[in-house]
Amino acid sequence: MRTRADRQSSLMMKVRRIKLLQELDELTPKLCNKCYPVTKVLKSGGCDCQASLRIAGIGEELLELVKTPTSALLGQLDGMKFEDFTVELYLVLDEMGINDKIICSRLQIGTMRFMEWKRENELVRQVVTA
Repeated sequence: MRTRADRQSSLMMKVRRIKLLQELDELTPKLCNKCYPVTKVLKSGGCDCQASLRIAGIGEELLELVKTPTSALLGQLDGMKFEDFTVELYLVLDEMGINDKIICSRLQIGTMRFMEWKRENELVRQVVTA
């Protein structure tokens, strides 16, 4: 289960991401003629104007915000025994978009065994047929 500190950290990351995206919106009109429109920045890597350099920095910061929690959680799986894997951890990984094949690979188990565990823990959506 997610702790209060986890929720606070997640909220702080969302706030930081929103601020970076707002800054990105503010910088876009400040791009030089060489960089504007923004698609040129994306294709060419931009130029040395201040706006272009900051946009590149924002991109790196956004990437780190996304990468850090995922890497840390996946790192927890390395060497973990399958018996120690919890429903709570699965739900967090699932919420972050980590697919079952990656989880199985990290836990070194087969997908059939994992699907059986999911069924036992009522994590498989039931398919309703008419």
